[in-house]
Amino acid sequence: SLYVLEQQGNYHIMPMNKENETQIDVGPDLEVNVGSTKVVDSDGNFDDLLEIFTNEIKLVDTAHEHVDFLRRIHPYVCGASDSHPREVLEHSLYRYLKLWLPLLLENASTDAVLVAPVDIAWLWHAHRLSPKSYAFTCCKLSPAAKTKMDQLEALKSLERRDSVFLFSAGPEDLESSNSAVSEHVQTTLQIWQDLYGTKEAFWLDVQSPSFKAAKRQSTIFGYDLLASANNQREFLWQISRECFNDDRFLTRAAYDYMRFLKLISATKNSFNVPRYDIDLMWHTHMTSSPYLYFLHCNLFVGFTVNHDDSSTDRAPESKLVTSFNETKVRWKRHHGDEYVRQ
Repeated sequence: SLYVLEQQGNYHIMPMNKENETQIDVGPDLEVNVGSTKVVDSDGNFDDLLEIFTNEIKLVDTAHEHVDFLRRIHPYVCGASDSHPREVLEHSLYRYLKLWLPLLLENASTDAVLVAPVDIAWLWHAHRLSPKSYAFTCCKLSPAAKTKMDQLEALKSLERRDSVFLFSAGPEDLESSNSAVSEHVQTTLQIWQDLYGTKEAFWLDVQSPSFKAAKRQSTIFGYDLLASANNQREFLWQISRECFNDDRFLTRAAYDYMRFLKLISATKNSFNVPRYDIDLMWHTHMTSSPYLYFLHCNLFVGFTVNHDDSSTDRAPESKLVTSFNETKVRWKRHHGDEYVRQ
């Protein structure tokens, strides 16, 4: 098959500098063992790294779940900034920060599959695509997180790997033909009502008389999550070609994602811009398990790689396109093969 991953004017930028680094000291002699595989070297054997990612994240399978989630939620978020007043979006942000994340923390010790209402699910997804802000928020919600390892535990306490690609669009999900889905929604609804009573409906209802007095949230500790969520609405279009359903294609993408991380490790002060297939694996890694993402980055890269989707200018001389071209040169120099596969 012929795969062309570079399309004019459609790239994604990942700025990396000192301000974007969150260092966790894991110790100079830390080793990771997976079966008979041991990874201790700085350059890394890519097959070993891929095995670890396959065992702990199941990156290819999880990427399929991720894409399916984006396809299902897209009708609810596409055009949201145009169809919903700012006050509605700000109330959803309040619901996410003040109600949903505390609910997750309150139920950290349970095995329940928790399903977020669609407005919250989208913001939760977008927030996990900003590892630095998400980790900071988790720590703010966990006052005991004083050290770097405490911060990792704060992330771990909010882990919901079985819930991250689920959402509920409305009460009709309680009658879903999928009994597992309806059961999970019912469980989450009951937990929500136990915590918040009738003060805040589980599903967002802008027609409710109480909505006029609803609380708002414009940012999260200075981070503009609403802008980030708006930028992420177009990502589905970038990964909609048929090749993104092909396991062989995704397996190679996972392999190249490992190499992309090693390139970042070797060029810490550079702007490295991922291809779309690499970007899908990167997004999948961040959103499926923020805890493992922090752990893996520090093991394989040496620091936590932050993600920035704020640059959207795709003009020929823009930082986005210029940095992509520079990434191609660095990739060729570091790995020996061409960055853009055909």
